[in-house]
Amino acid sequence: MAFSIVRHAFVMVFGNFGQALRLSAGPLAIAVIVIYALSRSLSVGAVSVVFMAMNPARADPVVLLVVLAGLAVMTFATAWIAVAWHRFILVEEYVTLLPRLRGRPVGRYILMSLAIAFWVFLASFAAAFVAGILLAITGQDDNVLAGFIAGTLIGVVSSYVWFRLALVLPALAILTPMSLKASFAQTRPISSTIVQVVLILVVINLILQAVIGQIAPGSPAVQVTLGGIVTWLSFMIGLSVLTTFYGHLVEGRALADQAPTT
Repeated sequence: MAFSIVRHAFVMVFGNFGQALRLSAGPLAIAVIVIYALSRSLSVGAVSVVFMAMNPARADPVVLLVVLAGLAVMTFATAWIAVAWHRFILVEEYVTLLPRLRGRPVGRYILMSLAIAFWVFLASFAAAFVAGILLAITGQDDNVLAGFIAGTLIGVVSSYVWFRLALVLPALAILTPMSLKASFAQTRPISSTIVQVVLILVVINLILQAVIGQIAPGSPAVQVTLGGIVTWLSFMIGLSVLTTFYGHLVEGRALADQAPTT
């Protein structure tokens, strides 16, 4: 079932690629324009922003303000896209130029995502604590491979908890709210499948990152562009997996009938 869910998520995105681009391009373009205008108005260049991201302790307060504002703007844009994609898949709401904002719970979507992120953080912290103890006991705390495996497992735990709780997001997007407790209960019968789905997605992401690293190693611009494309694709695939879970578990949809086609 796990492979069917992941395959179906890819079919959702690539079978409706035009719609995915239309509902993503507008919000992302607006976010980039706003961030660029803000940075220009405060005389902050792109290099300074990147340096801040890599060295936050040495950042100028103005640069920090731009980064935080940019993060807020990008968070709003991604929530806007997520709500539109859930609605496209579940209620066949098509987008021509920009996804609708009026009457759409984008703000509440962000707040609910933050609530889920809190529980994900707690789960990640607990997993990291246990992993740290195990590495120290086994004397593998300086082993790069062991550290990589531990980090990957922490990521798997985080994603697992996210999917167990995140049915509330597509439910909110189509204006049929549910509680975190209800989401956890709805996903209990497929908890092992969720683990398998997460592992498949992790492997796919690792492969894509490795491929990017091998393409034009001397061209940062190409790698940044490819990284952005992969990030967008991973985001849309993740949304599609979540929407598939909701449609299958809550609405009783068959996987093959999940998405409209364009």
